[in-house]
Amino acid sequence: MYKKSNNHTKVAVTLFCLVQSGVVVAEEKWITGGLGVSQLWDSNFFRDPNEVSEEVRLLSAGVGMSANLSRQQFSARWRIRSYQHANNEQLDETFQDGSAGWRGAWAGDFTTDLSWARDSYLVDRWEAPESDVVARDDAKFSITRGAQNRFSFQLGGRDTNQDHSSDLRDGFNYHEKEAFVGVTYKTPSYSTLSVFFRSGDRTYKDRLVEDPTSNFDFDYRQVDVENVWKISDKTTSTLTLSRFSRKGELNDSIGDYALLDISWDATPKVRWRTGYSYKRPALGETIDLPSTVQTGYVGAAWDITSKLEFSSRAEKVLRNYNRPDELFVRTESQYNVIPVSLTYKFSESLTIKLDSSWRKNESPIPVRQYDSTQITFGLTARF
Repeated sequence: MYKKSNNHTKVAVTLFCLVQSGVVVAEEKWITGGLGVSQLWDSNFFRDPNEVSEEVRLLSAGVGMSANLSRQQFSARWRIRSYQHANNEQLDETFQDGSAGWRGAWAGDFTTDLSWARDSYLVDRWEAPESDVVARDDAKFSITRGAQNRFSFQLGGRDTNQDHSSDLRDGFNYHEKEAFVGVTYKTPSYSTLSVFFRSGDRTYKDRLVEDPTSNFDFDYRQVDVENVWKISDKTTSTLTLSRFSRKGELNDSIGDYALLDISWDATPKVRWRTGYSYKRPALGETIDLPSTVQTGYVGAAWDITSKLEFSSRAEKVLRNYNRPDELFVRTESQYNVIPVSLTYKFSESLTIKLDSSWRKNESPIPVRQYDSTQITFGLTARF
């Protein structure tokens, strides 16, 4: 999974498609691979009222594996990406990400899930003028009783590390540990209602000085209620409501998360999606330090032919800032629009993609007001 605030990551090429390579008595193996190249043109690369354009080439390569052995499922993938800037070579970056997982079914209606994933992204110039890559490593283990039953029970834990490559951002590197328990109710129509209780702590591990204004460490408790409702064969809604309590020097608060997502298959070829989210990220979680973030979005996809797909999306993001280092509360609005995204499957091994997007940021701070246009053309070869 790649960060939603990173504009470059949004236009990155998808590398993996599954290709069955062989079957050997109770064992199935799939091998995936791909090479990609994309060219991005950005009309306002530095997110500044004085626009400066830039062209960025993205080269990518990856390989993946999936195998089933009896009741055990194994998977792994790896990808490398290289960003090459035409006019700002000092911002060139090459980095890797990937994942691995093992899901097992055991006697007594128990299943276990062990996974690791690295999600890396290039920080957008809107957040940091210098080059910076964020790498987030998530390791998770869970054990579930009765996954296919009306009621199921789960417990597990998670260990997360997030690091910035830029020395200027060391204060945002953190380590988080979490334990959780949950129960899920499943209806005959496969709608679900789940309740989870989570407990953990986060430590910002690279603070150089004991500065109270940068002590973001906290312990937390959180309750989640998640509902996936199959309204009909064509319509599904997902609702998540969370209540958390953070205990720390700066992150000391009680708050909420909310997410509502509705998908609708209007016809076999046309799909719609809309939703809203509200969150209160911890201070220090991202460079920009918003107090609350609200996002509303709507999107559509249309299979014009068996080879050509069109999609479009629009969203509005409202960020409130009440930072310890600022004298006043401010609100910023950001509009992100993808008017046209075309994907053409030239053959089983070659895909061509054309993306266009527009972004506008409105702020009471003049230097944070900008708009930009991006156009991306990419090719992906699969094997």
